[in-house]
Amino acid sequence: MVGGIIGAFAIVIAIAGGVIGGGVIDDVSGGSLISSGSPPEIFPLVLELDDVTIVEIVDNTAYMGITFKVTNPNNKSILLQTIKYTVYGDELKIGSKSIGKTSINDWTADLTEKYLTRFNSFILTGRKENNRVMNKVNTEIIKHVISEKKQLLGICYGAEILNTAQSGTIKRHSERVYGEETVNVEKENKICKNEISVFESHRWEISQLGKDLHCLASSKSCKYEVIKHNEHDIFGTQFHPEMSEDGKKLIQAFLDL
Repeated sequence: MVGGIIGAFAIVIAIAGGVIGGGVIDDVSGGSLISSGSPPEIFPLVLELDDVTIVEIVDNTAYMGITFKVTNPNNKSILLQTIKYTVYGDELKIGSKSIGKTSINDWTADLTEKYLTRFNSFILTGRKENNRVMNKVNTEIIKHVISEKKQLLGICYGAEILNTAQSGTIKRHSERVYGEETVNVEKENKICKNEISVFESHRWEISQLGKDLHCLASSKSCKYEVIKHNEHDIFGTQFHPEMSEDGKKLIQAFLDL
């Protein structure tokens, strides 16, 4: 025992983020099993706390080792899942951390295409950092949506990857664009109109539109706030619609298409 440092504690563990489809959120994507036959059942990782040990004690600080046992019940995964664990001591949160990484070893465009046939509509949301696996998968989602004439809403990064998938470009700001903004809707469309209040949170933004895309709305801080495919119900917003009342109405209008 080390002077009150080591006491009763609990570990709360979660396997983050569902499978590729209805939305790809942040930088955490679940694994999936895909076969050439009918759509398979996808099982989550089985996670067990294996051991907790005291690794080292220095003065009044104890360094502890936590061992997890992770079993994947699926034969093959497109992406490895990420595990987030939180440690609590005396009912107070001590800290939280994510472990795990994504891999492209098992990823193929053909397998992803077969999986995407399950879905009619997609939302691609923001991300915390650049991830080439997520970029590849989201690009395949966009190609599938366009070829199959499905619906898609890209939010922030989702709009950027939509644009780059169509050979457009993005640029980096010298500082983060953050806060409330007023967006002027300049072209009639199905998901927003007139003037809307939104919330911005990005460092990258669209600089040149890709092929078959046009601009619907702009603001003082951003030229391409809302973009759309010329032929299909495929939209992108540079702002975060989930963060404002007007934005939530935009999301609902997309869902109602």
